[in-house]
Amino acid sequence: MPLATLGPFALSAVGQSFTIIPAGQYSGPGIMGQLLLTNASGFTLQLFSSSQGQLPLLNAGEVTAIAAPSGGGSLTCTLIGGLNVPGTLYAQFGTDAETFQGDNATFPGAYPFAVPVVIPPQLEGSLPAGVPAGSDWTYTFGSGTAGSLVCVIALLTTSGVAANRQPFLLISTGGPGPLGLPMAPVSVTASTTAEFTGIIGLGPPYQCYGLITNFVFPLPESFAVGPTMTIASFTSNLQVGDQWSRIEIYLRNPA
Repeated sequence: MPLATLGPFALSAVGQSFTIIPAGQYSGPGIMGQLLLTNASGFTLQLFSSSQGQLPLLNAGEVTAIAAPSGGGSLTCTLIGGLNVPGTLYAQFGTDAETFQGDNATFPGAYPFAVPVVIPPQLEGSLPAGVPAGSDWTYTFGSGTAGSLVCVIALLTTSGVAANRQPFLLISTGGPGPLGLPMAPVSVTASTTAEFTGIIGLGPPYQCYGLITNFVFPLPESFAVGPTMTIASFTSNLQVGDQWSRIEIYLRNPA
């Protein structure tokens, strides 16, 4: 039989359920086929085959191939969790002669194996207030935290005391000592409000950009964080009246 494209199915909210293959449609006697499924969303999908029962989860951005239910059975899907990033489930059916072989191949006319899915960073936590004047700050990741660090934002307002402040970001690694990253290429002087943004994809670590009030610095790529790990500031020449504020920590693919 010719290849059959099913859907596409719009994925909108956790708890949503729908039928991918109705009973008797593509799995009758003598039709032993496979499905290519592409989850172009941020949700986690639970598949259920009437002939095989509950199938492995299909996570955000994943592509997989499964056997079509046998004996005229049905295949259903339920959104059970993940990130609230709506998207689409693409599905295509082919008989054994048409289906793909190997992890990275697709059968003719199928959707691409790798479908880009943009998962926006999630705000992991913040310290909007409560950092004592003249003190550095520390953020500790809570129980159940998992993901990769993508962005850190912090604001430093300096007092009128003449001094050259040099801020660093300290990231605990689980090893003998933290990873220390300079947050600015120059010192921060008196009576200044300076914003610091650390973000992935800017280049190699230890290179900073900006001048006077706005600074950006690169974070290490694919840096996984977990419970009890910490992110903190260390400011050389921090003065009694200097104030850190508006600290925000962003992760991608948090659990």
